[in-house]
Amino acid sequence: MTVPTWPSELPRPLRSAYAETPQDNRRRRAAEHGVPRYAPRYSAVPALVQLTLLLDPEQQGILDRFYRADLATGTLPFWMPDPRRDGLPLLDTDGTPLLFEDDTPILGERVMLCLWGDEPPLKGPVRGTSVDYSFAVYDLP
Repeated sequence: MTVPTWPSELPRPLRSAYAETPQDNRRRRAAEHGVPRYAPRYSAVPALVQLTLLLDPEQQGILDRFYRADLATGTLPFWMPDPRRDGLPLLDTDGTPLLFEDDTPILGERVMLCLWGDEPPLKGPVRGTSVDYSFAVYDLP
């Protein structure tokens, strides 16, 4: 089975609406007295990433088709460019961007394996002909 890839026609998520929450990996252990103790449940823990896209009518159709057909209404995993790191310049140890010979910056490339979050995309508010699409994905370890 081939894992679907996020459509390249869609814009990057809005940075102002980005949020990330790691899942709680702790298992509480009973203690007779004092502070509760915790133990880890798993060795790798996914993070829930909240995203918002501003989409024109054509892009809305692309995302709807990807969600419904390619992901079987959000039940299949998919590859997505990492909104935190993909496309950002690589830096050396003192924070200076690394450059190619023609002085263009070397950009990082990172994808993440995702599962759609608990809810389908939330559409709105409307901004002229464009609409905000808000949704969450699990960034799998």
